[in-house]
Formats: sequence, C-alpha cells, structure tokens
Amino acid sequence: MNLISHPLLVTALMLAVSNLFMTFAWYGHLKNLAGSPWYVAALVSWGIALFEYLLQVPANRIGYTELSLGQLKILQEVITLMKRSITEVPLQFKNFRD
Repeated sequence: MNLISHPLLVTALMLAVSNLFMTFAWYGHLKNLAGSPWYVAALVSWGIALFEYLLQVPANRIGYTELSLGQLKILQEVITLMKRSITEVPLQFKNFRD
C-alpha cells in the first residue's frame, strides 16, 4: 500500500488540519473581529467550523476502517495536545513576559 494513501496517515493529516480550522474558529475572532458585533463573529466562526467538519467527518470515517472509536479519540486528543504545545503555549508565555 502506498504510504500517501494509507488510511492512518490520511486520517491523522485530515484531523490535524480540521483541528487548526477549529482553533481559528474558536479564537480567531478575538483578534480579527474584535470591532465587530458578537453575532458577526459567531456567523464567521460557524462558517470556519463548517470546513472543520468537512474534514473531521470523512477523517473519522476513513480512520474507523483501521482504528476503533477509542483509538480515534486518542488520536484526536494527541493531535490537539501537539497543536497546542506548538501554537498556543508559546503565545501564552509571550503574553506572560510582556
């Protein structure tokens, strides 16, 4: 089997990208739409979250061909922790030093 088409790799990559979309949907409006009404921020966030779901749902369906439900959940949590350690923790320490 080709590594690029391996279900575990495809699942992990799709979940990683979907996680980035969701992070931006959750927190991107705080910086980018700070001057907009809350309902505009909510609509923009929901629009971004749509792309997250368009990646997450197929990723989970692909991953379920190789992994159990519990293993998929663990994979998602590992991806989330890795993403947070790379993106959010350094930003929090930067704000702490300022």
